[in-house]
Amino acid sequence: MPVTKNALIRYSTIDKCLNNTGRNYSFDDILQEVNDALLYNDPKSSGISKRSLRYDLNYMSSAEGYSAPILVFGIGRKRYYRYEEKFSIHDHPLNESERVQMESLIQVLRKFEGRPE
Repeated sequence: MPVTKNALIRYSTIDKCLNNTGRNYSFDDILQEVNDALLYNDPKSSGISKRSLRYDLNYMSSAEGYSAPILVFGIGRKRYYRYEEKFSIHDHPLNESERVQMESLIQVLRKFEGRPE
């Protein structure tokens, strides 16, 4: 299965890491958590690359994504990630592109309304 099919799993796992105030997550820690979650859901998964995780973090913080207030801070030479304020992608309303996709999905499902199968 292509990695893009697991976008929701990746975003949820990143969200869980960034919400955890009891632990500081480095980039590599988040990558490991995401790859573990993907492997748990699909044992044949090869995980994602560092580049994919960078794209995911950029998407989550962009206006097209979730507008997540992601804070990157350093302790010594290590850089850590977390949310600047209380935030969750699961409490976020739909953006315009998601709304259009949902309307399109509803139209497709209406075509099957009343069919026995």
